[in-house]
Amino acid sequence: MSETEGQPLALQTIAKAGQIIAAQIGFDGVATALLNASLDLSGAARGAVVLAAKGDLRLSENGFEPGLPLVSKLKPEGTLTDLPSQVMRAVVETRAPHMRALQSESSATVLCTPVLSGNALRGLLYLEFDSSRREATSAAAAAVTLLASQAALTLDALAEFGSQREEPVWRSRSRSTGSIATFRWNPATRLATGSPEYYEMLGFDPEGGPIDFVSMTSRVHPADYPTAQAVVDDIVRRRAPLRMEFRIILPSGDVRQLLWSGQFDLTNPVSPELVGVVMDVTELRAADDLLRAAQEDADRQLRLAWLGEMAGSIIHEVNQPLGAIISSADAAARWLERERPDVEAAIKSIQRIREIAHRAGRTVADMRALTSKSSTEIVDRSMNSILGEALQMSSAVLGRSDIRTDTAFDPNRPVVSVNPAQLLQVMLNLIHNAVDSMREVRDRQRILSTRTRTDGGLVIVEIADNGVGLPGGDTGRLFNPLYTTKAGGMGLGLSICRRVVHAYGGTIAARPNAEFGATFVVSLPRAE
Repeated sequence: MSETEGQPLALQTIAKAGQIIAAQIGFDGVATALLNASLDLSGAARGAVVLAAKGDLRLSENGFEPGLPLVSKLKPEGTLTDLPSQVMRAVVETRAPHMRALQSESSATVLCTPVLSGNALRGLLYLEFDSSRREATSAAAAAVTLLASQAALTLDALAEFGSQREEPVWRSRSRSTGSIATFRWNPATRLATGSPEYYEMLGFDPEGGPIDFVSMTSRVHPADYPTAQAVVDDIVRRRAPLRMEFRIILPSGDVRQLLWSGQFDLTNPVSPELVGVVMDVTELRAADDLLRAAQEDADRQLRLAWLGEMAGSIIHEVNQPLGAIISSADAAARWLERERPDVEAAIKSIQRIREIAHRAGRTVADMRALTSKSSTEIVDRSMNSILGEALQMSSAVLGRSDIRTDTAFDPNRPVVSVNPAQLLQVMLNLIHNAVDSMREVRDRQRILSTRTRTDGGLVIVEIADNGVGLPGGDTGRLFNPLYTTKAGGMGLGLSICRRVVHAYGGTIAARPNAEFGATFVVSLPRAE
């Protein structure tokens, strides 16, 4: 199935290979299917696939990080130490495909492509070409990049439904998430063609010929159009790989969520075309929303239950000494109200009040310690991962509110020493406050911008919205207990955020944006 020199690979062939990958129900199957399809399509003489069974794929000085659970497949048989670490390290650091000639007596060329899920590196696809038999081409690079994207989608599905993998149900789910279509788009003519599934997915007649750009973009949901247009303009300008997700509205009024992935075929450098696959992920995203809504509800109920338990404990622990203080105060008053006041007895009652008050103070201090930083585990954690997890947990409410997210994470992945659960709650609180601030916006696209960066020894997080903005005056009051700008708000969220951030030696501040909305800035010491 490999292509002849100078001819693009058949889209149907790529689609069929992608469907085989999508139908797998385990990491081992995904790795095997990806390797076999890539070798078959590209004509490479040798190949390897390495997948991280949990978390990101990471490299140490001597190869893959020790202790990291890996799933690997090599053809012909061999070991991971046989692979050139310099090429793999370049892909891990840049998150982009690399093609280069090996510095050896052979005339081999290697191509290494990342298996990316968002910004998470799930694995690597390595191919080695014997130049005397088959050259590495840009068409082959584009094809295997598409297959790597399909593998990442399948790994995401495996991770999400891993706890529910009864085989019949899982195979049905794999088929539904693996239904994909292929397309080819020429930026010069702005015409697109594709498989029959592509026309059906967008609601066009396959017999109508190529789809013009205006007709194609007319299907894009108005709230998603600015982002989609900006992404397309950017990849055309840079000849960069495509990966984006947006909604379309079909002529029937049905709204569908589509995930696009593609690569420029540089076989014709004068007029390169974007070749890719598109997947309908509507049901998958609906399942995501239901799952996250259930998680949010469970989290809310857990917090209410915890507050109820804590309130009951406080009432019990404080009510007893208060009753004793009142009794002792009444006794002291009675001793002093006698015809001949018994000052000594009154003093004893007052001393008892002092002892009870000190004991109550110690009780309150003990309860405070239960909820303070001293009772939590402090670990080193990437600020990018904490903020990324908060965004993922908030994706349902962001989607329902038609909010576009712009992220700019520090590529160096700065690390802080914190309790991740506490800092995650801070990020969630700030994100949800931003959502509330944009709820009444009707005249512009709602945008949530998140950024991580470093400044000297500090790791800085910025969360910005283009909502209604901050009230005039001292923005420091926002973090005071019981101060709120929301109707029905309790004024505790930002106060708790400040307490958590201060506990780790950091600061939190807010500032109004130049035009719309506000920016909240959290600064924390960078881990040693």
